[in-house]
Amino acid sequence: MLTSSETLLAELLATDPESERLAILESFVDGSQVEQQDAFISFTRERWLKSMFADPKTAQTCSEVIETIASLSGLFRHRALALQIQGQIFSLVRGDFREGLRLQNDALGWAHYAEDEIRAAKINTTRSWTLAQLSQYEDAVQCAQAAMVVYETQQDWIELAKVKNNLALIYADQHQYELALAAFQEALQLNIAEDSASYFLTSGNLNKAWMLLELGRFEEARQLLEEVIVICKRDNEHNNLALAQENLGTVYFLTGDYMQALRYLSDANTYFQENANGYALECALDYADCLLLLHRYDAALEIANSVFDSADSASSTFCHAVITQVRALNGLTRYENALALLDTQQQKFPTTQLFWYMQAQLMRVNGYLNLNQTQQALENAADLQTLCAENNWDYWEQRVEILAIDCLLKTGQIQQAQAKLHELHTRSDILERPEMSFLVSSRLAQAAEQLNDLEGALAWLEACIRGLEDVQAKVMTEHIEGYVAAYDQVYARAVDIALQLERPLDAFFYAERAKSRSLLALLISQDSLKIDALSDADSQLIEEYNRLRAEWTIGNQRLQRLLHSSQGEAVHTETHVSQLRQTEKKLKQTWHDILLRDATYSKSAARLTNPLPKDPRPHLDSETALIEYYAVEGQLIAFIFTSDCLEVLTLNATSEHIAALMRAYELNLQAVAQDPNNSDYLIPNVKGVSGKLYEKLLLPIVANLQSNIDKLILVRHDVLHYVPFHALFDGAQYVLETFEVRYLPMADSLNYLQTTKDSTARVVIAGHTQDNLLPAVEEEVAAIAKLWPTAVRLENTRCKSLKLRAEAADAQLLHIATHAVFRQDEPVFSGIALEDGLLTALDIFAWRLQASLVTLSACETGRASIGGGDEILGLMRAFLNAGTASLVLSQWIVDDTATQLLMTHFYQNLQAGQPKAAALRNAQLHLRHNAKYSHPWFWAAFMLIGDGSSL
Repeated sequence: MLTSSETLLAELLATDPESERLAILESFVDGSQVEQQDAFISFTRERWLKSMFADPKTAQTCSEVIETIASLSGLFRHRALALQIQGQIFSLVRGDFREGLRLQNDALGWAHYAEDEIRAAKINTTRSWTLAQLSQYEDAVQCAQAAMVVYETQQDWIELAKVKNNLALIYADQHQYELALAAFQEALQLNIAEDSASYFLTSGNLNKAWMLLELGRFEEARQLLEEVIVICKRDNEHNNLALAQENLGTVYFLTGDYMQALRYLSDANTYFQENANGYALECALDYADCLLLLHRYDAALEIANSVFDSADSASSTFCHAVITQVRALNGLTRYENALALLDTQQQKFPTTQLFWYMQAQLMRVNGYLNLNQTQQALENAADLQTLCAENNWDYWEQRVEILAIDCLLKTGQIQQAQAKLHELHTRSDILERPEMSFLVSSRLAQAAEQLNDLEGALAWLEACIRGLEDVQAKVMTEHIEGYVAAYDQVYARAVDIALQLERPLDAFFYAERAKSRSLLALLISQDSLKIDALSDADSQLIEEYNRLRAEWTIGNQRLQRLLHSSQGEAVHTETHVSQLRQTEKKLKQTWHDILLRDATYSKSAARLTNPLPKDPRPHLDSETALIEYYAVEGQLIAFIFTSDCLEVLTLNATSEHIAALMRAYELNLQAVAQDPNNSDYLIPNVKGVSGKLYEKLLLPIVANLQSNIDKLILVRHDVLHYVPFHALFDGAQYVLETFEVRYLPMADSLNYLQTTKDSTARVVIAGHTQDNLLPAVEEEVAAIAKLWPTAVRLENTRCKSLKLRAEAADAQLLHIATHAVFRQDEPVFSGIALEDGLLTALDIFAWRLQASLVTLSACETGRASIGGGDEILGLMRAFLNAGTASLVLSQWIVDDTATQLLMTHFYQNLQAGQPKAAALRNAQLHLRHNAKYSHPWFWAAFMLIGDGSSL
């Protein structure tokens, strides 16, 4: 049976107009005793507490009801409660701690007027937490202690447990860990009523887990948080569930499991955002900190900037935002900006809030080191070491020590640095954290190398690389390239030292391991980056993804129309491009969120421990050489494998020099594209430039190859990804005329990019003339279809993405002739034009193919953006990931007629039984010896990636 308080509140919650609620409350206050008003207010407050995060609308109504009664009754204790609730809304929900404290101070005054010591104690409980958020720790402790005296006298164990929890958090903020743990334990041992025990067990263990996390006891924290999550789900404690998820995410990112971290932080952040929770800003920053460890600096900076603009400048959240901004700016090598930000904001970092004060000081020393202001860094590091020693701040000592070691290394005091590093390396709290372990091991390698201990240096570099690869195994493949990019120097040093030690195969293995290997990981697992719904929340994400994908297609089609319209649309076009880029950003992030929540994908990602590279020689016949290029600090070297030999050459070339030659080469190609009739005139120039490239990149290698070698497999690196090796000129003829050439993304892909012999013989030919802008496409499709009369043909209006995906799934050969778009800025939005819009690399990641060959007969389908870890991003990676054994792609804008002729001969050669690499070579030679098409622009654009054997 409902109580009178329940009945009245239910009536008020069901009444929308504020005037009607006021009339009901006026009648209630006029016709009731003070005791009844107190009972109703207490009941309404409890309902407010329960709905504060779970049902904001109900919570808002409850707070308004209490405020109205306080105004109508005129009682001091009622006004105190109303102000206390308003203060909690500002501090807990909105994160405005200063306004929250102001209201709580007013509430305390009214409670004293009312001589209501219980209400004053409850207000002091909430004030203690708010004061701590504003770093006013001494006042916070006094508030908590004042409240505890009252609760102990009244034997109110529930409220006493609350305030002891708050006191423990205040001690923890100041790194007074023994006091904090004692307070937590006291709170858990109080004689709390059974109906409240579960809640306090949850809250207490949440706080205890956070303390364990701060102490570096990660496994204990993880187990405790998982227990809390189970209890919260059982009892529908949504707010504590989100807090547990946030803390568990922090455990995972500190221990290097970044995908699990992002997943838990994302779930917590979603709840906080949806419920306008004051924790939302802090959780967003935790998410940004995880992105920093993945070296996604731009994304982290964007989040930190947003929080910086929203947070109270006197709060710990504001300090956190500044530190995250500084770390992101350092990651982007904007060192002066980072130091300037500290200069302008550090006065807001109070010394009483130790954690952020020390972070700011460490960032300042790091800034001086980045700017080579070593003396200033030394002085600041020494001051911090003294501060740590005077206050027994062991937590900070190791971080200060590493910066001090960096100063020693910079000033040539190597042996002193080495001794300190060895001491740090023995500490378990260092070894348990991948980030800290890497910092120590990499500096030990640096010290050993400077002392000319190359074996020791390589051993420490190997330890660094093993640690990096352990982390990579837990990183979603779509984030690996950013993570690996930050550690290029580690692999480069390992390659260089292994060569100095005359261990060329080890050097090659390090060069292979330097690649992000995310494509290789997907090839091994045979996973697509699919979009699957595993829960209702996932279904909502997929609905959002599909909505954004449709919005992007419409927007992109509109943009293409605008680009072909009059010049007067320029301003409108710019606005539309900006809107389209925003849609792309949301679309890509939604895709990542879906992958993050895909349990199947996550398990696959977790088992992708990168296998060690293999020696490629067993895969090479006596007529084939594999050449893998690698740049060490810009200096190019080449690993040359034949079936029975490995040779390493240091080339007389740098990445910078090759890039300059390629700019000249591309200018020549562009000139031909603008006016093909000038191609004969431009041939001497293209031969001259490509001759210089040949001299730098191939001549020293070819000169040492045995005469029976007539096939080259090339693994390119860095800027060399843009070099068409088969079209380089040796002074007498093009490389294509001497060698059959194919390309691989990495040597290890020899094991995986192979034609499956059990694939069907189905052939699918797709073509779209783009409103007759590409008339030769019809002839190309017809010519290929004559060779395979049973082929499935998808032309023009039938050439749609869903139909193409369905038909291609079990095809042995897939040929697509149409227009293509390459996006250097966002490679996943590169695509091929079909009847229903652009089929993007992002779409193709979700495909599964078993094709022996996919040919993209269009412009720039082989163009790629080279990401971190030398990862090839674009259509090439998407189709290889989808499962094709080999790809024929173009590196530049191609001539429609020449392409039709090339493809016709290519497929005739394939039909005649020639292997794929030989078939493409012979088709290109046919054009090369046609006077009309002798310039490389006509015949050299296409290249074969992957398996070169027969269909």
